[in-house]
Amino acid sequence: MEIASDVRELLVGLKEPNTAAEQQVFLEIQAMHMTYCEFMTKLSAQVADLALGSSPEARVFFYQLQRAIYQDWTSTITECAFFSSPNSPSTLQRKLDLYEGVARDCMGSEDLCKCACASSLEANANLSIEQCIGLYEAHRAHSH
Repeated sequence: MEIASDVRELLVGLKEPNTAAEQQVFLEIQAMHMTYCEFMTKLSAQVADLALGSSPEARVFFYQLQRAIYQDWTSTITECAFFSSPNSPSTLQRKLDLYEGVARDCMGSEDLCKCACASSLEANANLSIEQCIGLYEAHRAHSH
């Protein structure tokens, strides 16, 4: 999945920051976005490493997880950038912490890679990050 590393490429129509405060918020948003890009690169590499040993259902789940994280991030960063709030960097940091936690839990789950409990997933389903978390929790709740 190709991810624009410059927030300006991601946010078409964003006005240039007019004030020093807006410029500072924008720079902080850009820094958070670079951290996100690094996280997604690592996540993609982890998914690729697990792919051969994973069930087809698990591969679909990991693909959906990556897509859900991307969609949630672009939605959040767009909102933060257009409102140019001083709270934007902390909002983005909370999102990154959530993604890292979910990825750590899911990627560290050896049985998830072999499990077929997500067999109802379709590769083109448009799951949210919350739905991916729900699927992972459901997976953890059943016995193997």
